[in-house]
Amino acid sequence: MARKRKNNTPVSGPRDDMTPAEHQAPTPSGEPETAVRPRVLVVLACPDLRDAVASHLAAGEFDACLTDTAHDAMLRLTKATYDAVLVQVRLADGPGASLIRKIDESYPGLCSILISPRPTLEEASLALRSGAADLLGTGMSSTEFVDRIADALRRTASAREREGRIRKLRKACRELNKARQIVSSQVGSLCDDLAAAYQDLTDRVASAAAAAEFNSLVRQELDLESLLRVVLEYVLAKAGPTNAAVFLPSSSGDFALGAYINYDGPKDSAETLLDHLACTIAPRLEHQTRILHLSGRQEMTDALGQEADWIDDSNVIAFACHDQGECLAVVLLYRSLRTPFQDAFTRQVPGIAEHFGKQLARIIQVHHRHLPKDKWGLKPGSLGEDPDIDLAA
Repeated sequence: MARKRKNNTPVSGPRDDMTPAEHQAPTPSGEPETAVRPRVLVVLACPDLRDAVASHLAAGEFDACLTDTAHDAMLRLTKATYDAVLVQVRLADGPGASLIRKIDESYPGLCSILISPRPTLEEASLALRSGAADLLGTGMSSTEFVDRIADALRRTASAREREGRIRKLRKACRELNKARQIVSSQVGSLCDDLAAAYQDLTDRVASAAAAAEFNSLVRQELDLESLLRVVLEYVLAKAGPTNAAVFLPSSSGDFALGAYINYDGPKDSAETLLDHLACTIAPRLEHQTRILHLSGRQEMTDALGQEADWIDDSNVIAFACHDQGECLAVVLLYRSLRTPFQDAFTRQVPGIAEHFGKQLARIIQVHHRHLPKDKWGLKPGSLGEDPDIDLAA
């Protein structure tokens, strides 16, 4: 791992374009030049945790710089270059998540990782929201601890490369826009075509980046409850305040409510409404292969039948998640007609549906890998009355 400048460009170590001979170029003394050890800034309030993390890093041949406050960590970042920053969830002078946000603002692209003695689901969600690359516990082995840091560094480097490509593409789009302005005085129709192509390209890049972001989030989840939480949090962040429900199929062929967000519905009737939708709307969407965008009573009735009258005064996005022809989930998003879903979000929905379905399939495979592959599916009766195959259970 090459040491990096504050702008995240390598200052030493092998380059990607070096030949094998150049990687081992001899020094003036005739000996091969050794690789630079990755430098890690460790910000832990607890001395025992600092000792444990320092021991893990030493075993992994990382250079560790130890401190105990967010204030001192920010000072050290101004004076030296680091490859990663490990931050305890709670520090003496503030939450670790706040420090990670400051680091992300001041040093974009620097790999930040939250550290907790005993990681919880709430802390994992906090790490995700703050922009941390990972959440690590100090109780794991040195090998696993170091491997997780190395993996986070690789993912962060990959994200930096992707952002670099997007910046180059945006620069090319800006140059294309300048050329469009020159041509516009002569060929108006050509300018319109170029503008449309530019917008389409920008939208495609944004959608691809959003799909990659969502995929990187859900691929880390191999627990159904955690996956549903992450998916709904992501939808809420991208779509804004909205009602949402995820219905999961069972081996009996029925659908059950897996998770939901009740934004503006009456609390005392929310579950009754969602149970009704699970019984009536979800089965109608099970074999739907396209994303439905519905608005108002007539469109709702035409697409979903009379049973949709419970939410017929809403804007609705509905889709089913499939893998190898099997429906693994039905997702329903709905909110007031006064607040339609933005185009930027609707363009992301196909990517959400695709990657959500794939991750659900991975979870099924992981949870049932002890079974023959022909028993991994969710078709009714495929496992007799085995309740373990009921994804909604």
